[in-house]
Amino acid sequence: MLKIGEAKYHPACLRCADCDVQVNTEKTGPPKIHNHVIRCGPCFDDVQYDRCMQCNLHIKGQFIRYGKQKMDAGASNDAEPKDGKWHPTCFVCSSCKIELGGGQTKFIAKEEGIFCSTCYQLATAPQCKACQEPILDTSFVRLEGDSYHEKCLACSVCHLPARDAETGQMNVYNTNGVFFCNQHYALDNEKEEEETQTFLNASPWISKVDPTTGDTFYVNESTGVTQWEEPPDFWGTNLDDR
Repeated sequence: MLKIGEAKYHPACLRCADCDVQVNTEKTGPPKIHNHVIRCGPCFDDVQYDRCMQCNLHIKGQFIRYGKQKMDAGASNDAEPKDGKWHPTCFVCSSCKIELGGGQTKFIAKEEGIFCSTCYQLATAPQCKACQEPILDTSFVRLEGDSYHEKCLACSVCHLPARDAETGQMNVYNTNGVFFCNQHYALDNEKEEEETQTFLNASPWISKVDPTTGDTFYVNESTGVTQWEEPPDFWGTNLDDR
């Protein structure tokens, strides 16, 4: 016989008012009583303590209040959701896991989770087309539809910054993703023209078409030699293209 207050119970009759499990056993532990209602330990905790929004365990110490709890499926339409509560060690950035409590770290809440300001910036910042790193500067450069760090637009030859220090104007030339200042862009173009001219002049042979027969023959511009067979050093230059 067990006595709780003025009431007496058979051991098998001392049961949790919520889940009906027998209490005061080695497995369930001693009964917990609140407002004269007998419960097992877990059901007593459900009544006395809120659960953490992150780990769903009972909060029996300090907590952080943030957000709202999800409503139970059978809750009344007039019922308002309870404030969300968190263990301080559970209220962390979803990305880097730094603790966000105590007001020392700014955070941003999104559907995907709660993020510290640094991780949120990294996740949402535009990506530099040149270095593929996120752009965290307050300002960046848009060039031909892409975003760049200003420092990544420096001349690839002399590393001169793209922004003129005196005028504040941007001065950058983009050649297939390679950036040049005005001087080296001009030099690069001259080099391409010289390489193209060298290529065109590499062979002294040109091709011509006989107007009578329609056959192609070849003329060596250096020697004046004419032949029907294609020379081995002919690069495909047609007289009409010269």
